[in-house]
Amino acid sequence: MKQTNTLEILECTDPVCTWCWASEPVLRALKARYADQLEISFIAGGLVKDIRDFEDVDNEIGGDPAVSNKQIGEHWLEASHLHGMPVTTRTLELFSAEHPSSYPQNIAYKAAQFEDQELADRFLRRLREATAVEAKQTNREEVLLALAKEVGLDTNKFLTHYTDGTAQAAFEMDKATTKAYRVRLFPTFIVRYKGKEVVLENYQRVEDFEQVMKKLSNNELTARVPSASAETILQFIKGYGRVVPLEIMMAFELDKDEAMKHVHALEQDNLVTLKQAGNGIYVDALQ
Repeated sequence: MKQTNTLEILECTDPVCTWCWASEPVLRALKARYADQLEISFIAGGLVKDIRDFEDVDNEIGGDPAVSNKQIGEHWLEASHLHGMPVTTRTLELFSAEHPSSYPQNIAYKAAQFEDQELADRFLRRLREATAVEAKQTNREEVLLALAKEVGLDTNKFLTHYTDGTAQAAFEMDKATTKAYRVRLFPTFIVRYKGKEVVLENYQRVEDFEQVMKKLSNNELTARVPSASAETILQFIKGYGRVVPLEIMMAFELDKDEAMKHVHALEQDNLVTLKQAGNGIYVDALQ
């Protein structure tokens, strides 16, 4: 049974959206501060039904898949300089004539939910990483299966739900929700507390969320920025398995030098490993 003082943040999302990728450290920072007082979930909105019919006038994205991939790469790189999350653009081949949609990734997330919600959320994160940082064509079934296996999903169950229409039906329900809320931009956040809710369009900073959360809850929630130490930062990394430095910076309110000082100390103690990730790095916990 949900606690009465639990605030919900629902993100209307798409695994290939760069500003949804940018929101990951924000949501993780909020979770670090509010712990069990905060519940985060995702609504699969479906950004690109068919890139050939898609039109993003502001970023000149849409039309021919090959041209769109180049446009997307330019947009992602520009966005990365603003939001700080890593991307890879030189080898980007997200869409093709055979795979022109981001709907498969959304349906795959819904398929994963039928098995286990925690694993489904890990799978969604892995989809974001594989798309944005590793330039994998994540709308291909074989790629989705490999990522599902990687996070520990039962690939037979996953494939069944992915192909038998159950995940498709769940995705249609999520799309109906985004339509009911007149979602125009990804991400869009629905913030709920005790029967009240606020809808926030587009990327939001930690401070933006906290302002809304305080108003909705009438300051009933208690926020605490975790103290930064080798132990607390290691526990944060282990909790997710993999993070990027920006997520440590936001969660612990550290600047880049402070965060990396802790990370390098953990690396020297063979507790984490650093790996190149596009124009940034991954920090992986070692078991």
